Amino acid sequence: MAKNGFYNDETYKTVCCWTADTQIKYIPNPKSGKSRVRYAGYENAKTVGEALSCGSFPMDLLFDFQTGKLSVTGGSIRDEPIDPSKAETATDKLLSKWYYRAHPAKLQNLRDMEQVLKDKNLSGMTLRNQAKAVDLSERLGIQLDEFSEGILTELDAARKMADSDAQNLLEQATADGRKIADSDVLAILRKWMFKKNDARLNVMPEGTNFVFSDTLGLLRTRDGRYIATEPTVTFPNVFALFNQWLRDNRPAQHDRDFPFTSISVNSAYAARIHRDQNNHGPSIGVAFGDFEGGRLEYWHEDDKSLDFDQLLTVPHSMMETGKGQCLFDGRRAHAVEPFTGERFSLVFFSIGKYWKAKQDVRDFLTNHGLEFPTDGSMKYYIGQLPAAKGYKALGLKPVCKRTHTQTETAITPKKRGPTELIAPTDEQQVDEQSKTPAKGERLGVATPEAEEPQAKQAKTCTSPVEGRRLIEFFHS
Repeated sequence: MAKNGFYNDETYKTVCCWTADTQIKYIPNPKSGKSRVRYAGYENAKTVGEALSCGSFPMDLLFDFQTGKLSVTGGSIRDEPIDPSKAETATDKLLSKWYYRAHPAKLQNLRDMEQVLKDKNLSGMTLRNQAKAVDLSERLGIQLDEFSEGILTELDAARKMADSDAQNLLEQATADGRKIADSDVLAILRKWMFKKNDARLNVMPEGTNFVFSDTLGLLRTRDGRYIATEPTVTFPNVFALFNQWLRDNRPAQHDRDFPFTSISVNSAYAARIHRDQNNHGPSIGVAFGDFEGGRLEYWHEDDKSLDFDQLLTVPHSMMETGKGQCLFDGRRAHAVEPFTGERFSLVFFSIGKYWKAKQDVRDFLTNHGLEFPTDGSMKYYIGQLPAAKGYKALGLKPVCKRTHTQTETAITPKKRGPTELIAPTDEQQVDEQSKTPAKGERLGVATPEAEEPQAKQAKTCTSPVEGRRLIEFFHS
């Protein structure tokens, strides 16, 4: 052992580079007492993972290696000690706890920073978290006083840096009297670290189980509350910069700012054909980066009478989102063309029933530049998109009609009963977004009186004979 009572620095560094598959060999049992019994349990182990599973303590690895009882014969060995934040296997997690012992210079730097940590109110953090804060601060250029117990992962640290840069860009643009440019947004998107999002099933390309996508702005929770998303609250300057860019770069043909509640922030994937059925009103899509392809495929005449397989066979629009803001209806079918290169995208949209958000939530969002929808602004932008005419002229047979609250999440729809057994109502074929609200009702939200006739018609849309045929069909 070293004179200070700890194992040698080289011992820590060597052992921390091992993996579960590192091949090892023990000498015959030289120990006595309880250690001899434990050693007998793992002395025939062939790998580090096997030794640990057979009773070796992590500290035994250090002791046995440093005293020559254990040697490495081959297998998987890392070039550098495993970082605790990247440890995934049980063996990695055990060995990574000595990461800072394996880097004595980093440990000394942490001890030198002890007073600074105390001044920044970080002395209450664990030694490991303090070390992570110092390491990330030096590597990413973030001030120590910007850290807390909740900002210690590389993802959060990268986002904190992006948020700090966004704040600087906003302040500099205001001082210079200039607009937020595409290059400003791209710089922030490149620094923003994306989470793996496995919840957006309706957009995932075939063969994938996640996409890089975050939502900023308003979100409806499963229990019906309307809140600002966690990244919006934690990194508000990124959100504010995207909002300012949208306002500064409004197309000349529009005489008012685009209303929205939320932003979908995406990276490195081409969304498959889908409909965003829970949206309200139009969306604006735009792409940033150095890429080829990646246009927005948009079925502007989609009236939801055809399934996705049928829509893929009909002509549709190709929108150049890489050249500026593109207005489209996200509730009509759309997809992203395959692309090569670096591609980010922002989609500004409104979630359904956004008017239920409480005033304090609205105030937070609008204070950071969001143009919260009003009846007037929403009606104006709905009017910019002609109603969908469908594709009847192409001679394609419509599929079973669905209500506007249902969401398609797969290219091939699930098996349904014969279409002749279901008679869709005329109201179901009306584009909900093109309706003009009745007196006293919210835009796009029917009053109970307005919904009642449709509900009655839906209940009587089949004859008794057809009803019996339906029952016999589903029973069979």
